Amino acid sequence: MSKEIIFAVLALFIGTAVSCINTWITAGALKKGGSAAAASSLIRSALNIGCLTAVFFIFKGMGRGIVWPLLGCALGLTVPSVLFAFALSKKMKGENKK
Repeated sequence: MSKEIIFAVLALFIGTAVSCINTWITAGALKKGGSAAAASSLIRSALNIGCLTAVFFIFKGMGRGIVWPLLGCALGLTVPSVLFAFALSKKMKGENKK
């Protein structure tokens, strides 16, 4: 059981890294404005799906359980994304008031 938790934490860090990349892409697209934000949604979704798929196949190939790593990766993708979205919305509100 302890190895599954370690693998879940590893997958959590992988998901968080992808979430940071997604935030960087979103921030850049919002600065450009227009349809760039909508177009970046496709890239961000592809990164999320690719991350989950990679975690699945890596741990399946290792002969390990996949539930805990997928749960860790999903949490790594979701929780930071929500926090980054709040931070970006506050930043955008501040810029719009000026």
